[in-house]
Amino acid sequence: MIRSIFASLVTIIFNFVFLVSFVLFVLLNTLLTPDFYKSDDANKFYESSIDLFSTFIYRVNNEVKLPLTKEEIKNEVRAVYTPEDIRNTLTPFVEQVINPSFDDDGMATIKLDFSGVVDKLPKFGENLAKKLYVALPKCGKNDPEDAIGKTCLPKSVSISDFKSQLSSSLDKELFSKISSKSLVFNINRNSMRLNGFNLDKSLFWDLWWLLLVIQMFLLLLVALIIFKPWYRIVKWVSKPIISGSFVAGLFFIALYEVPDFMAKFMGSGPGKDLTEEEMGTVISFVKSLLWLVVDKALWFAGILFVFGLAVYIFGLWGKKHYSHGGVK
Repeated sequence: MIRSIFASLVTIIFNFVFLVSFVLFVLLNTLLTPDFYKSDDANKFYESSIDLFSTFIYRVNNEVKLPLTKEEIKNEVRAVYTPEDIRNTLTPFVEQVINPSFDDDGMATIKLDFSGVVDKLPKFGENLAKKLYVALPKCGKNDPEDAIGKTCLPKSVSISDFKSQLSSSLDKELFSKISSKSLVFNINRNSMRLNGFNLDKSLFWDLWWLLLVIQMFLLLLVALIIFKPWYRIVKWVSKPIISGSFVAGLFFIALYEVPDFMAKFMGSGPGKDLTEEEMGTVISFVKSLLWLVVDKALWFAGILFVFGLAVYIFGLWGKKHYSHGGVK
């Protein structure tokens, strides 16, 4: 009984250490790895990026009063932007964050360059103009003046004139509001140090290995506390692995629900910056990025859970074998 109590206390400590180690391991293999953004799974993030950008364009469209549905705008955005554009924007930024290049003064510049996205905006406007020029009917004599260029086109307006007019409207309402093609951050080398250690990816890996050693020690401690028979040791050693992986899985599932909770806290709708539909799109965008991490985490946790369960079942088999006079 006393042995079981002490083993349970060690298991609780193991769960805390395991959770920190597990979160660190997941981050090191997802968000802090440039290749993660090049994977096929990251294409799901592309779809959410298209939804978010289309929602923003649709809001501008409501001000310009063009006869376009959100789905039509989304199709035009998808025709211009590819998953490669998203990867080419995110991957260099992540690489700079992970391995900043410091100059002689100990300063590093981190640049999020989205010029590849911004430079394609005129192409998007041109495609939109072509679509509208074909779709809009020609104006008749009885059409109201405010309908010209929005619900109908004068017969004398050429496609080049229409492109020019639409580009002018989009530039006023959208393109001109983008003041820069990049975001620049300056990092001081001293701010990347803590108690003499460089806060870089290699340090995080060293920390993970240290936590792994601590976990091995705690499992060994559990084995020493139980001591015998061997099948009880096997069962008790499996319990921290099972509970730790289960807790880690629950943690990432809860993390995935955080954006929904924040949305309810901030609110949306009349009188707010975002409508309910726009807020839903933003939340979907954030959750799509989170899911790329959560999905990996659940796979890792699931593998460890099954492994721990298999070890526990082996302990049960050992108990049955032992009780029938088998090998002790």
